[in-house]
Amino acid sequence: MIEKLRDHRLAFWKLVRPGIPDSTLANIFNRLLESLAGLGQKPPLDVVRLKLFLTGVAQDTEMQVKLAGAGNYQRVFDTRLTSPDGTIFYQRWFVFPFSGIPEEIRLETRGYGPQGFVYVEIINQAGRFIPDSLVSVKGKVVAPRNILEDNVCYALAGEPYTRENFLHHKSFASSRRHGIEIRLRKQNSL
Repeated sequence: MIEKLRDHRLAFWKLVRPGIPDSTLANIFNRLLESLAGLGQKPPLDVVRLKLFLTGVAQDTEMQVKLAGAGNYQRVFDTRLTSPDGTIFYQRWFVFPFSGIPEEIRLETRGYGPQGFVYVEIINQAGRFIPDSLVSVKGKVVAPRNILEDNVCYALAGEPYTRENFLHHKSFASSRRHGIEIRLRKQNSL
């Protein structure tokens, strides 16, 4: 059924947007199909919960996790995030199978406007891991320390002027990344 919907949406895309590549739309459906296939093989045990603030523009956002003892980050997702029902505060859950202890998490955004990051946590067999401290800030980020507490305050990452980014999109918006790196700690109770 999802394959049928994908084919219908891609055909519609070509009809109303001739000459514009459909790779983003195709990738969304392909990732969905891969995720659903993975769920049938093994129940999801490890998740990342990301709370966000909608600024009015869907943003391309990437999340990476560094496990304890590992020298590099592993990508959790790289996709466009937006509120599923139009509310300004929303959350997304991502299945991220890993057995190690998460040490740090990196949240980055790029695109035509800012992305509000409210809170992030990882829950796996080793426990629940929450923000402990900021490691670094990259690009334009307003109030980055807000992500350390689970409340309604948010860190705003990205370029604030959507119009300027749109007008200079080839050299500007798509190449600049804005974000924060956060050290995680294990919370004693779930």
